[in-house]
Amino acid sequence: MNLLPEALNPPPAGEERPGGTPLRVLFVEDLESDVKLLTRKLGKAGYTVTGSMVETAEAMRAALEKEDWDLILSDYRLPRFSGPEALEVLKKSHRDLPFIIVSGTIDEEMAVTSLKAGAHDFVMKSSLARLVPAVEREIWDARRRRAHALAEAARRTAEARFQAMIENASDIISILGPDLSIQYQSPAVTTITIDRGINSMEVFKQVIDSNHLHIITWETGYTPAPWPTEIPVKTIKLERSRN
Repeated sequence: MNLLPEALNPPPAGEERPGGTPLRVLFVEDLESDVKLLTRKLGKAGYTVTGSMVETAEAMRAALEKEDWDLILSDYRLPRFSGPEALEVLKKSHRDLPFIIVSGTIDEEMAVTSLKAGAHDFVMKSSLARLVPAVEREIWDARRRRAHALAEAARRTAEARFQAMIENASDIISILGPDLSIQYQSPAVTTITIDRGINSMEVFKQVIDSNHLHIITWETGYTPAPWPTEIPVKTIKLERSRN
């Protein structure tokens, strides 16, 4: 699935889709004639549909394991299966796929219940004009969700890597809040101060003048040998924000 930013914007309303756009559809349906009807409807909108028809939970699970799908179109009632049961199979597969119920028998109460259970939309077979807009909207939304999930996973990985670097650093690394209060200090503060007997009343002392912010990193008291009698004061000089 293409997740590049430019692929995340749906075509403007009314704009024709490029001919031959591939669309992989898993049909939860027992009537081949209905599958052909839905395929023709999507084909007229510019999609080249490839798909598979399943009628049982076992067949659906096998299809989900075997191939990657763009979309699931499910009837509400089948002889040995149902739309709600198909939705549960999808949930247990942990796949984020658009799930649209397309039925000729669903009433308003059933539709609301299905949406609350996690179906993304429902379309009546007697009113297939809504099919293509619903399919396109849900496909784009699914792509956005996947892109967001990828970005979130990358953020967590980078955060974990940064945390590991800080936790294992030999220098003290501190995070300050907007008021310059200490929000976090790396474990090295224990090695450098407490373990060496340094009486550090303030690890960071703030001195603010009209032009710059000065952070004095050490203010020490008792210092046992062989530690130096004085630790140099280190100043970080940052330009004040002009905003």
